[in-house]
Amino acid sequence: MRIRKVKSNEIIEVLKFIAETFPNSNISISENDTIYLATENKEIVGFMHTTEESDKVLLNGIGTRKEDRGKMIGTKLMNYLVNKIKNKPIFLKVKDKNFVAQKLYHKFGFIPKKFGEVYILVKQPEN
Repeated sequence: MRIRKVKSNEIIEVLKFIAETFPNSNISISENDTIYLATENKEIVGFMHTTEESDKVLLNGIGTRKEDRGKMIGTKLMNYLVNKIKNKPIFLKVKDKNFVAQKLYHKFGFIPKKFGEVYILVKQPEN
C-alpha cells in the first residue's frame, strides 16, 4: 500500500470515493486542505482529509472502502499523519457511536476534550 497526496487531476474521482465512503456527508475542500490517498495497484482504497492551520491540524475525515475495512488501512493512514505532524496538536470530531474509529484514535494518543456539547479528540504535539 502506498500513501500519497492527491493529484489535481484526481480530485473528481476522490470526491466520488469520499461520497461513497460517507454518503451522508457534505464534503467541501478548501485551498488549505490536503487529501492523502491510500492506494493499492493504483486503486484508491482509503483517504485522509486534513486542514493545516498555523497552530493546529484538523483531521476532517478518514475512511476506507467498505470491502477493505479491517485491513489496517485506517491505522496506516493515521500512522502517516502522526509521524508527519509532530509539532502541532491534531484535532478531530468523531460520532459518539463510532466505536471502531474511537478505538483507532485512542490507539494513537487522542484524548477527548469537551467544547460545549461537542466532544473533540485531541492529540497533543510531541515536543
